[in-house]
This record gives sequence, structure tokens and C-alpha cells, in this order.
Amino acid sequence: MNILDLIIKVVEKLKKLDANFVILGSGEKYYRDYFEKLDKNCANIKACTRYSEKLAHKLYAASDFLLMPSHFEPCGITQMIAMRYGSLPLVRAVGGLENTVIGYPLNGATGFKFWRYEPDDMLLCIKTALDVFKDKKTYMALVKNAMSSDFSWDKSAKEYCECYESLMRLSYCRR
Repeated sequence: MNILDLIIKVVEKLKKLDANFVILGSGEKYYRDYFEKLDKNCANIKACTRYSEKLAHKLYAASDFLLMPSHFEPCGITQMIAMRYGSLPLVRAVGGLENTVIGYPLNGATGFKFWRYEPDDMLLCIKTALDVFKDKKTYMALVKNAMSSDFSWDKSAKEYCECYESLMRLSYCRR
């Protein structure tokens, strides 16, 4: 099942939510046609069926959430860019998405996660995010956490060095 199929399976429920959705990207003609039709006929779901880096950055900056229901994700940077802008990622917990997003309600949460690649699980994640959005204090704490996330090479290098030193100490102790 394609990621867009997850959205299509719950689109009637998305229409009823007190939220606006924007879909950005190009792809297969079937999906372009489907979302262009939805764009014309639905008040709260809009689509731009071409990709534009400039528009993507405007959407990150203007949105409260970024939905990434990836089936496979080795580790893209889209969710990290969104967090930098203060747009909280809603992700399927897989690959790099699992590693870079701390799921609500954990301490230091930077977004929301769902685990099973199922439309209803994604919808529940969206509804949870919308409920948290109503609690401005909690929502703003998550935004602050997301915007202050450190994905720099300096941090990664320090963690690798600490891991290496720990393994060396462990190896030394076994001799």
C-alpha cells in the first residue's frame, strides 16, 4: 500500500476534522488526479501536485504539523527540517523517523508516532496531535523541544566517540 493510499482510506474522516491539510508533491497520474479533484471539491484538503522546494519551506513555516506516514524511511531529513521550523512531525515509527522523532507523551517529545502501517493508526495519531494542539501550553512545549533538537554532526561525533570509548573500556576490563 502506497503512503497516499493510507490518506485516501481515511479521507472522508479527514474532511470532518477541524483541521486543514495540504498535500505537496508529484507522482503517479492516478494520485495527482485524485488529489487535484479533492482540492477542487473539499474545503479543508488542498493539493499542489508538483514539487517545489520553495513552497515546501513555506509550508513548513506555516504549518503546525507535518504528516509522514512512511512505509520505509532509511533517514530522510524532511522531519528534521519541519522541526527546525516548529512544525511537529506525525510519523510512522520506522527507520530514521523512529530515531529522530521523540513521540508524545514522552518527556522531551518532538512530535507524534504511530507504529502499524494502517490507516486507522495514522488517523488516531492525527487526532491525538489535534487534541494536543488545543492545549497550547503542551503544544508549545513540543514546538520548543522540536525547534531545539540537535541533529548536528558535532553531536553525532561526540556520541560516537563516547560509544567507542565505552567499548574500549569494556574491552580493557575483560583482559
